[in-house]
Amino acid sequence: MRRFRFKPEPTGVRTELGDLERAVMEALWHAGTCTVSEVHRQVSQVHEVALTTVATTLERLRRKGLVERSGERRSYRFRAALSREQLERRIVGEALAHLAERFPEALAVYFHRAPEQVSPEVLQRWAQEIRRAEEEQPP
Repeated sequence: MRRFRFKPEPTGVRTELGDLERAVMEALWHAGTCTVSEVHRQVSQVHEVALTTVATTLERLRRKGLVERSGERRSYRFRAALSREQLERRIVGEALAHLAERFPEALAVYFHRAPEQVSPEVLQRWAQEIRRAEEEQPP
């Protein structure tokens, strides 16, 4: 029997980033603020891709709100608008909100039964993240 794989909606951050988008984001997270050429130099070490494709990818990520642009034409500089952790939380949050809207009972049951379905290590990491989030919230 084939295992069903859920894929959230195919637009925006409701889906994982494609390989090139992920490589561009990795370059920005690693280097900070970059020109298109600088991102291309990093990305082309792993992907055979044209400079114009990297420029288009940066613009697409900017429209999605994941990249910010400064400067003037021909000298634009780009930087990640979100940290890796913020992006992961945004993707997970939107996916869970989508599931909660469409399958509220099933989602509640999943989390209720999580100790039976999720490894103890993952449950421990969840608990650590919850404690960290509680500590970060203002009183």
